[in-house]
Amino acid sequence: MDLTRAHSLSDLNETTTDVTLFVEMPSDVRGQLQGYKPADGNDDTAEFLKQVFRYLPSDGKSHLADDLLQCHSDDNIRQLAQNIESGLLVPIKAAGAKTATITPSPRIGLEESIENLGSTIDSSMVRKQKELRERCSRRDGDMCVISGVFDSDKDAPPGKETADLEAAHIIPFCLASFKDPAEQRYITSVWNTMYRYFPGIRSRIAFEYQSIDEARNAMMLVSIIHRQFGKFNIALEATGVPSQYRVKTFPRLPTTIRWYLPKNGIVNLITHDGREELPSPLLLQVHAAIANILHATGRAEAINKALQDYDDISVLARSGATNIARLLAVSRLPSLAIASPNANRPSKT
Repeated sequence: MDLTRAHSLSDLNETTTDVTLFVEMPSDVRGQLQGYKPADGNDDTAEFLKQVFRYLPSDGKSHLADDLLQCHSDDNIRQLAQNIESGLLVPIKAAGAKTATITPSPRIGLEESIENLGSTIDSSMVRKQKELRERCSRRDGDMCVISGVFDSDKDAPPGKETADLEAAHIIPFCLASFKDPAEQRYITSVWNTMYRYFPGIRSRIAFEYQSIDEARNAMMLVSIIHRQFGKFNIALEATGVPSQYRVKTFPRLPTTIRWYLPKNGIVNLITHDGREELPSPLLLQVHAAIANILHATGRAEAINKALQDYDDISVLARSGATNIARLLAVSRLPSLAIASPNANRPSKT
């Protein structure tokens, strides 16, 4: 499919400049990308990898540099870029878009026995979701952490604005559920790719499948913000001050949502219940990095279009396809063409 980017890279007001990128990227890696020969006029592989490098944490940058230096041909470089797209960006974007309507799988986690997976929803998973909401609500003071609006289901102080609040996963819940060996292999590969380029979430905070419903991976948000957070149209970027974040918004964010955003653009995460850990800075860093990469490369628009195309296929809807099946289908699209400032991306094989 052909898709024109709504905004060019130059339209995005990024904090990391090209000069900084030049300094941070090893000279041999930079030379390798500069010498890359596009397969055709639609090939934006080199620019894509530059943008991925730009937003990864330092340890992820190091791993990407190592991976690039292991590429001995332009075909290898192109394959690396496609693996990052189909193995990380597509599934996490598609999973996030479905965050608010996810149906929990019977089991969760890599170590669960596939033979024991049932075909019906385990009530314990529903219970865990309710427990997560209560824990986050206590910790966040029954408020949306971004807007400060109170939960309409709770007793709000007189005169305070209220709205429907939801416990929003930072790393999408859908990336921790599977129902058969094929889905398990797919989910495992996604996590392996995430660990490769965001190694700190495993080495520093031991975040795994089983951690998906922990309070550090969730926060209370107004439902409309939750939806846009899941779609990576809004993110929280660290300011350097502990527990303080800057709200970053991206194209396609509904204008009405701006009523809920702080005027100074700053969010301070505060715990109202010391028993619960605040949302993890590392997990928020992953979310923000993915959001920046998706929008800087144009993949956000392309994946949105792909998801819409699948939603429009009534046969798929009638088949009762699972969310994971949707991710598998979208990630294996024969073509996901995206317009760069000067050209479109090639079709994937």
